Amino acid sequence: CSKNGSCIICDYGKTRKENLTKKDITKIMGEIFNSLDKMPNVILLNSLGSILDTQEMPMENIMVLLEELSKINTKVIMFETHYLTINASILEIIKQKLGNKKVVIELGLESSNKEVRENCLNKYIDNEEFAKRVNLIKSFGFGAEANIIFGTPFLTTQEQIRDTIQSIQWCFENSIEMVNLFPINIKPYTLLYKLY
Repeated sequence: CSKNGSCIICDYGKTRKENLTKKDITKIMGEIFNSLDKMPNVILLNSLGSILDTQEMPMENIMVLLEELSKINTKVIMFETHYLTINASILEIIKQKLGNKKVVIELGLESSNKEVRENCLNKYIDNEEFAKRVNLIKSFGFGAEANIIFGTPFLTTQEQIRDTIQSIQWCFENSIEMVNLFPINIKPYTLLYKLY
């Protein structure tokens, strides 16, 4: 997703540097969690867009990250990722490494309406495939969340409201337990910013 740069609202990849090494991850995780007086109840992991995208986070780094997460006393671990990065193999690895924690996968849907996604956001998602990946997540006993945009460009206020409500309903009808609403932001280095 980062290298495509297709979504008009995303600036992922603009400040992208080289990937961390396995050693970097171990060091950083140790420094972060050793410096805390109290361990957080929830940890949300994302990268420049998709923590489970092996082009953004090589598999050896994901393995080290999971190993480090398995050592900490946190109840809920969330991974934000693109729906196409979800497969049985990665979910099995997560289950093996984090079996004693509640795992939640957060996916960007933005809108359940294909025309809105493609024509207003330049984002391409197959709803049927998205729902299949959610069911796969659930089959591993993991939670599923979706991100929905409020304020989609090129729509009237009434159309924005209607699309948001319909998208939330679609999520709940398709086994998604929690929906995160993201008011539209116009960020530098995005096509939306240039259009604005």
